[in-house]
Amino acid sequence: MKTWKKIVRILVLVLLIIPAAAMIAVQIPAVQTALVGKVTETLSKDLDGDVRVGRVMLSFPNNLILKDVDVIQGADDTLAHLGKVLASVKTTSLLFSQEARIRRVSIENGRISIHHINDSTTNLAALIAPLKNRPPKETTGGLPWETIQAGRLTLKNIDFSTDSLHLQDIHLYARNIRYSETVSARID
Repeated sequence: MKTWKKIVRILVLVLLIIPAAAMIAVQIPAVQTALVGKVTETLSKDLDGDVRVGRVMLSFPNNLILKDVDVIQGADDTLAHLGKVLASVKTTSLLFSQEARIRRVSIENGRISIHHINDSTTNLAALIAPLKNRPPKETTGGLPWETIQAGRLTLKNIDFSTDSLHLQDIHLYARNIRYSETVSARID
């Protein structure tokens, strides 16, 4: 009977230590940088462009903070520079689901510049074109989720500009956002 008690104790100890060790490991800046490096590398492969992140912080239990994020289309067209991106993520969805659920996203202090490359396409459309054109059931590479769902988006101090439109200090509430050939949403 003592052997079974020892086995049960060891199993319980292992089941407690592994998650605790993982939570401690993701608090180490080098581990955070490596994890985000993998994600940005994957995104850059899936996009016609490059994603760069200056600094990464994970705060317990479910906040991801990215500082100095650059999204570059093609060789040198900076589509967005974002000072700070905070994402509050439902952690269990990242591990046990095909859908990543992000409760809220807050983007602060940045610049988003969307402009026409030619008469029929913008730098944003060119950036995400490879995502639209890939086969639906591609299994090699890519992000591990079929869909990414975001709940609430907050933009603070963002300079948003296009070829013929400049927006500033606008408060919007959007839901049911979908992207195909165009972006559609219900906006209040």
